[in-house]
Amino acid sequence: MTVLRLVSLVAIAGICVSIFAIVYPQLRGLSDAKEAEEAASTLSSQIQQVITTGNPENPSLFIPNGYVLKLENSNGKQKISVDGISLPEDGFSLNVKFENFSELPPGEHDLHIELENQQIIVQEVT
Repeated sequence: MTVLRLVSLVAIAGICVSIFAIVYPQLRGLSDAKEAEEAASTLSSQIQQVITTGNPENPSLFIPNGYVLKLENSNGKQKISVDGISLPEDGFSLNVKFENFSELPPGEHDLHIELENQQIIVQEVT
């Protein structure tokens, strides 16, 4: 009887470990997607802040593995794009230029955003 209980507990533990091994990567993927969307949202709001105030901003962004943040032109409006999400929905009111890069790959990025000649310049600080 004790052996049967022990075998049952081992089987249940094996099932739990298997479920965890299957579910964990999916949960991690959802977390990475949310983090990528937050990076796009942060950059978009910082650019909007520079457009509104004219004051430079220096945001730090983290882009998780498997994601790339880029500037896209949609219907004549520029937007920040990551994983099929584009921000802001109605685009920026001024032209935005990524200087010395075309997209931000995964990793930590320190940026400098400034208004120059009615254009927003986004530079990566090295």
